[in-house]
Amino acid sequence: MEQCGVCKNLFEEKELTTVTPSQYLGRTFPDITKFCPVCFQKFLVKAQEVYKGQESAKDDALKDFTDS
Repeated sequence: MEQCGVCKNLFEEKELTTVTPSQYLGRTFPDITKFCPVCFQKFLVKAQEVYKGQESAKDDALKDFTDS
């Protein structure tokens, strides 16, 4: 049995998804975390919003750079 890195409940290892949150959300988040199915779904929903915002900011910066 393994522990979910968020809710701390125990699950079979095959039920857990291992992700690198810092890759999507920045340095203030852990390098590697195991998520249970419920916590992983919550992570996906919230991380998608943050990630899209970061990518949009990068696109805007590139447009500003090329237009100057």
